[in-house]
Amino acid sequence: GCVEIANGTIIGGSCVSDVKSKINLKDYDINITKLLSLSPKEFKYKNTSIFAGTRNISFFNETTNKTETKTENVYYNFPNGVQKGFIADEVELIYPEFVETDEFGFKRVIYGQNWIYGLWKQNAEQQKKINELEARILALEGKIK
Repeated sequence: GCVEIANGTIIGGSCVSDVKSKINLKDYDINITKLLSLSPKEFKYKNTSIFAGTRNISFFNETTNKTETKTENVYYNFPNGVQKGFIADEVELIYPEFVETDEFGFKRVIYGQNWIYGLWKQNAEQQKKINELEARILALEGKIK
């Protein structure tokens, strides 16, 4: 089935895509020049774990038969070594819809469908240009003979 993150954004899997389930169909328009201005980076995380903040969690205590609240510390854990990816702050300047900011102010890139469709469209446009150039070459070769 579809793999979604908490906000409902689909990030992978096999999803129902039948036209019977959709309305307001239109071509997905993405500015290829803007897409190409993004630059993937290689980087290392400063630490393998950082403190993000605290949050309150409500839970039902069966012993007291009451809903209680407790505060928990939230840490983000990162892998060691060289990583590859985009910097959320840079992506947000060009495509704010590709980035979300969590409750602690940390930005994250939403890798998923937006990227796939953008790259698909870029590839289709490049193939169209290749086909046009091949046709021109064949026409010019025909004139030379």
